[in-house]
Amino acid sequence: MNNSQLELREIGLILARLVAGLAVDPHGYFEKKYTARIESADSDIEIGGILAQLIQWVGSASVTESEREKLDRELRGRGLPTVNDLRVQYLP
Repeated sequence: MNNSQLELREIGLILARLVAGLAVDPHGYFEKKYTARIESADSDIEIGGILAQLIQWVGSASVTESEREKLDRELRGRGLPTVNDLRVQYLP
């Protein structure tokens, strides 16, 4: 596994955990599902596809503007790209 894949995997895991905090998911299924998929991904392309799904969900009506702003603050606080930055990079 190369450094870019490790970095991408780390971004994905953090994003999955933060997004799971927005989901109404008392059993933690959302977080478990996405972290397991990211951890078992074999390529940057596969991880990027999972990131794209998370980013699409964050952009949906299920997430309020204030929740997106909070998510962006948490990402920036960790030195990571914002949801908009990730959207540009991973969505067509």
